[in-house]
Amino acid sequence: MTSDALPEVRRLMLEGRSRQAFDHWRQAMAANGHPEIVNTPAYHPAYTMTIERQDTGDVEDYLRTVDFMTGEVVVRFRSAEGRWANKTFVSRKDNVIVQLFESPDGLPVSLDINVVDQSHGLTDDVERIDADLSKNWITARCKYNKTPRGYEGTTRVVCDGGATEQVDGVVRCSNAKRILLLTRITDLESFEDSKLNDIQADLSRLPADYGSLLMRHETLHRTAMQRMTIDLDNSDDRYLSSEELIAKQHQADNILPAFLQKMFNVGRYALLSSSGELPPTLSGVWNGNHKPAWSNDFTLDTNLNQQIAGASTCGLPESIAAYLNLIEEIAPSWEVNAKNIYGFRGITSGARTSGRENYHTHFGKWPGHCWTAGAAWLIYPIYEHYLVTGDQEFLKKHALPLMEKNVLFYEDFLTEVDENGKFVFVPSYSPEHLPAQSINAVQDIAAGKQAISNLVQAYEDLKIKPNRVVELKAMLEKFPSYRVDQEGAFQEWAYAGFKEDFDHRHMSHSYPVWPAHELNWESDPDFMTAMRVALEQRLPQDWSGHCFAVRSFCAARTKYPQLFWQNLFTLMRYDYIQPNLITLHNPGWLPNTDVLCGVPAMVTEALVYSNPGEIELLPAWSPKLVTFRLAPIVGHFEPDPSAECNGMA
Repeated sequence: MTSDALPEVRRLMLEGRSRQAFDHWRQAMAANGHPEIVNTPAYHPAYTMTIERQDTGDVEDYLRTVDFMTGEVVVRFRSAEGRWANKTFVSRKDNVIVQLFESPDGLPVSLDINVVDQSHGLTDDVERIDADLSKNWITARCKYNKTPRGYEGTTRVVCDGGATEQVDGVVRCSNAKRILLLTRITDLESFEDSKLNDIQADLSRLPADYGSLLMRHETLHRTAMQRMTIDLDNSDDRYLSSEELIAKQHQADNILPAFLQKMFNVGRYALLSSSGELPPTLSGVWNGNHKPAWSNDFTLDTNLNQQIAGASTCGLPESIAAYLNLIEEIAPSWEVNAKNIYGFRGITSGARTSGRENYHTHFGKWPGHCWTAGAAWLIYPIYEHYLVTGDQEFLKKHALPLMEKNVLFYEDFLTEVDENGKFVFVPSYSPEHLPAQSINAVQDIAAGKQAISNLVQAYEDLKIKPNRVVELKAMLEKFPSYRVDQEGAFQEWAYAGFKEDFDHRHMSHSYPVWPAHELNWESDPDFMTAMRVALEQRLPQDWSGHCFAVRSFCAARTKYPQLFWQNLFTLMRYDYIQPNLITLHNPGWLPNTDVLCGVPAMVTEALVYSNPGEIELLPAWSPKLVTFRLAPIVGHFEPDPSAECNGMA
């Protein structure tokens, strides 16, 4: 526990000696075994399977397609012998990777299949891969070296009409009508407790028919994708390949409607496809690196928040369910953080997680343990799901317990007050600034205000705990005011004498606008104007994609069409998008799906602003963007005259 250091840390910070305060706390952390950042375990590929065709020569007319409505990937090509097709999808119904190899011309198909030993290139967490081949099954078992855990995968090989044999270290399928591979990867809490026999028995029961398996999956996948559609383009550009669209966008001085349409669709597809038991990691489910940057984990101070931003408003409750699984899995760690670091009740989140726990690991140079905004930000999408659905049982079971614990932390944390009786947030951290300043970071203030305000609203909706509501409203009266500098910009630090850093990729002080709905033009016009100025002043630092994404969200919330267009155009135009449409952390470098999964939310924020009791059309849709027509809903809807508006569009 390091909470004993807190009183001295606060004293030094309030005296203006932040660096000494952090040094003191770092020493306390180091004495307790936490000298610096501790990296999370990496998310990485399970293993590499190689498939080599024995029946084709030179390839021509190659075409690879992805159907966002079905999740099916198809590769078509031609050789001197005739036409060939490879088809793949991952079944939401059966939890299996399905691969089919066939010839539309009825030519016999032959493959060599193997699991490659890549032990030398694996993440440091993996001890070894043990592969085993038989005529009908390919298996791989992988052991972690720091825990008893591991994982295993098995592939059922169905060689229709042909022969299979094990030869030269591969499974060879020869002269088949078609070849079907069914693969499942399974987590093991204990490597010694193999589940291969059960998995193989389960895979054996699945129909060896690609069409039937696809139909079972498509019923779930298409239903999700069809919940929301936006038609932004009817030009011939929609027939261009992704490579052709990207090349054309690079030469354009405006956003191509067809490209925006495709990125909107693939963003929802990526979010849905990356949402299983857990939501998307940094690279979704498409990371091909055994030693990925930042462990390809869940980064909680902006990346995951962008990825999940459109889950509710873009009609993907599957993603909210996955997100809820993550938060409820790691939330017990937050109680340990609050107790051990601060000596407080309630919960406070860490900055990064592998998804199994979220103990604080960010000490040293980047003092993530001083970032108190995390839990409120991470809880909000769960509460937002209630706002969208009006499901009070969901609110009571899932959101409310987390919200109450979060507010308990603030009650214990907010004990320092200034000369005006206003709370002082100390220590405080604005990601990712070096800790020269450590009091009243706006993100911490806004997140605390959001946490308490939402809990008040939840109690009032449920008609419970009226005395508690009075207490919490009294707390809100003591929150410090935001500040505007001499140039009219909304300040990042609500504390006298602190300097602003304009060349920074984070826009943390935009929190009262996005993701919170605290400030608006009707009640806070001066602050909204100041927020626009702050957005204009922000420089791109290292050109991280997520900074332009956040500014797009904020431009939409401040009803600033020109700025919304400029930030979205930057992401679409300047090498942030690969030919496979996965977005990059920086132009030309490192796949990250925070921007990709966030694009649908950016677009919908500019099209429709919604909050309980309020819907506004086209708050930030720039004249430079495509003109479109809104069509009426076909059918009859009979409103309930006694119903109250309790949801978001």
